[in-house]
Amino acid sequence: HDVCKMLALSCLDLMVELDPHGHWISFLSARGYLKFLIDSLLAADSELVELLSPAAMTLRPLYVYESKMALLCRVASTPSGAELVLEQNCLASLSTMQVFDSHPDIAPRYPQSRLNSMELDFVPSVSSRYLQLLSPALALCQTIISSLGVENQSAVSQVMHFLLSHGDMVTQVLRCGSPFLQLNYLKELQQLTAVIARATNQEVVRITREGCGDKSLMLESTSHFHKIQKLMLALLGRFVLSETTLKDLTSSADPDRSDRERRAEVILTFMQISGNLVMYARNLVSSSGLDKPATSVILQPSLLEPNIIDKKETS
Repeated sequence: HDVCKMLALSCLDLMVELDPHGHWISFLSARGYLKFLIDSLLAADSELVELLSPAAMTLRPLYVYESKMALLCRVASTPSGAELVLEQNCLASLSTMQVFDSHPDIAPRYPQSRLNSMELDFVPSVSSRYLQLLSPALALCQTIISSLGVENQSAVSQVMHFLLSHGDMVTQVLRCGSPFLQLNYLKELQQLTAVIARATNQEVVRITREGCGDKSLMLESTSHFHKIQKLMLALLGRFVLSETTLKDLTSSADPDRSDRERRAEVILTFMQISGNLVMYARNLVSSSGLDKPATSVILQPSLLEPNIIDKKETS
């Protein structure tokens, strides 16, 4: 039965992709299928939480979830589709899902044995399962922003609300950020920093600081926002590309990195994270209008040389 669901969702994904006029997207929305699909994500939250248990009996809910998120990303790849996804409160539903608050501990270094590598497990580890859950959600946020643009404050605000709703998870990933993480965790950090960077501008900063009517929610959101800002800026010093860092990345003791293609992927991910962090700092400083001078100072002057934190040695 779950296989039939995945096949049906894959067929819909293909039909939406082949429809240049968006008729299938309009059909899915008008008939209520899009809303039902989004509501089913929230209904499956408890099953997805159980997947993160080492004693999980089946992984079928994970694969059905991935198929649903792939279809939503396809729908959101057009401006009209992205607007429909937001109108159906997709990001609001993802914001209330508890599964994203169950991030496993991040391994500070590579395992010594290839047999323990997450990518080589026949049955995905708990960490791999979580990344398979979080990655589509971050990809959906990226797709919505790409379709509607960073100038669309409604889209950007909803993406930021999703991040702040799972602020503990976000701060955990940023706090453990290092160039020497496992490649899967590096990719997670790359996705997360990209979403944060693109969803940050002066208007979002103002809205977050002003908050809403509920003072407790305002204080919690503001607290998470400032933690994210502090951690993002702290990562700038860790992801400065230098000859020493490049040498350490390419000569890692991990056996999987002996492959040239894999080393190139690690370096590419490192540079993408570095670019995301610079973009974040730029968006944080720049004003929302051309006629307004920049007034935000985010970096303090220092005469000390920045130290690259090597998780391999400090763990």
